[in-house]
Amino acid sequence: MFSALLGIFALALLAPVASRWLGEWTGWVYSLLPLGMLIHFASHLSAIQRGTVFASHTDWLDSLDLAISLRLDGLSLLFCMLITGIGVFVPVYAQAHTSSTSETGRLVGQLMAFMGAMLGLVLSDNLFCLYVFWELTTLTSFFLIGFNHQQPAARTAALTSLIITSLGGLAMLAGLLLLASTTGSYELSILTTLSTADNSAALNAAIFGLLLVGAMTKSAQFPFHIWLPAAMQAPTAVSAYLHSATMVKAGIYLLARLLPVFGNSEVWLVALTTIGSVTMIVGGTQALFANDLKRVLAFATIAVLGMLVMLIGIGTETAILAMFITLVAHALYKAPLFFAAGAIDHALHTRQLNQLSGLGRHMPFMASASLLAAVSMMGVIPTIGFVSKELVYEVVRNNPWAIALTSLTVTANVLLVAVALRLAVIPFFGRTNEDLPQPTRSSIAEWQGPLVLGISGVLLGLVTPELTARLINPAATNVLGRTIGESVKLWHGFTSTFMLSLLTLALGMAVFGICQRRPSMLGAIRLPTAISPTRIGSYLGIGVKQLSRVTVFALQSGYLRHYLSVILLTIIV
Repeated sequence: MFSALLGIFALALLAPVASRWLGEWTGWVYSLLPLGMLIHFASHLSAIQRGTVFASHTDWLDSLDLAISLRLDGLSLLFCMLITGIGVFVPVYAQAHTSSTSETGRLVGQLMAFMGAMLGLVLSDNLFCLYVFWELTTLTSFFLIGFNHQQPAARTAALTSLIITSLGGLAMLAGLLLLASTTGSYELSILTTLSTADNSAALNAAIFGLLLVGAMTKSAQFPFHIWLPAAMQAPTAVSAYLHSATMVKAGIYLLARLLPVFGNSEVWLVALTTIGSVTMIVGGTQALFANDLKRVLAFATIAVLGMLVMLIGIGTETAILAMFITLVAHALYKAPLFFAAGAIDHALHTRQLNQLSGLGRHMPFMASASLLAAVSMMGVIPTIGFVSKELVYEVVRNNPWAIALTSLTVTANVLLVAVALRLAVIPFFGRTNEDLPQPTRSSIAEWQGPLVLGISGVLLGLVTPELTARLINPAATNVLGRTIGESVKLWHGFTSTFMLSLLTLALGMAVFGICQRRPSMLGAIRLPTAISPTRIGSYLGIGVKQLSRVTVFALQSGYLRHYLSVILLTIIV
């Protein structure tokens, strides 16, 4: 496994050079890399289903007892298949939106390095190995978000994401070190089986708090969510990959992996359900009132991430199954919707929803892909999105906080239904806007990925029992520490949960209809400019620069006597 990761990074480094020879085939050739990895991981499905675990161990620093330990189990396999499955379509799409072969090589190379970092993260068994790959995702995402570095907004967005996720990474490192020191192990597979009951309540709270901050910053939980909408300055291929299968799911992976350690704590339940619930409402509300296609999608991602955190906080068997199925459903509908937004922007040079309409006749394949993705996002039978929504409702309705959590979850899903309709209906249906240039038909490089993923969202709903048995149950088994054999079906009859799903669809359509008839409502709720994600990112950048300037002036005064004094005082002490 380690040699495969090294190979990914080597090929990523070679991409700018290889693009000179590959030319317009760069994206297609490099898509074979994630495809090959996907086939490799898929070949392990049967063994993982039987409970087999694949591990590799490479000594790193013997004196510090550090090693590169990689482990493929049910949980990591699920994430690996999402990362590589979505990754197959990203290089081809990226090439369609670059202006030169050198730019293609640079973008594809960075995307493959990003993929390698995420694979390393979810495969890591050693805590330090996990942290190294965690920060590699931060670093590679910084370069990807700031890819168009000539634009000040892109530089600000990249710096915002770097600051927030790096600070969260440092907090996580402190938490991991404390956890390792109290359990006596640096291997995740071992320490998750050990108890922290002998620790003081204050120490356990500190460890949990530090790890939670790391997960919250990475997975854009309120109030650390501001970097994600700002990151929409990245190329659309980056946004699609980052939102659907990679960076923002890293925090979800960490929380799922740590559930055996903290899951029995009341603090875990209260903190995660509260943070997740608030995040999904904040994200859903902002998604409804945003006008930029990519920002709408960014806030919708935040809402779903909040729902995933809430489900991990609840931590029951059904909750974990619902979380994983929602994770898969989200990846399969979010990537196509981002690809569609990028194709529209590429053709018309605008992403403003109030300027778009009637594009379906010019972009039929992209319209079909968007419609399929939106139907899954809405939770319409027979999509995988319907299965996930039904399971989520089962979880919140059978919870001690049933009234509060059901109300919040229904509200969030109503908002997501309205948002899905905005994304699929407004741009592609209605009269064509004559003020915009005539769009050209999307190329196969643009629409083949979204269409395949959109169809997959429907097909997986039809084979839910097989999906659950082969992929979801093994992941849940690793998280919960006991064998999970539950079979999730597409259809359970006309139950009260199904009626709640129908009510959600009806209310979501009503909200969409009201917003369409009264578009002034969309401008009624806006964040004050002073606390918008872009402005906060600007504040963070200015703050870091000022702190750096003060620190440099304090440490580098330019006077030799000051330096000698510090050296002498250090020796004396």
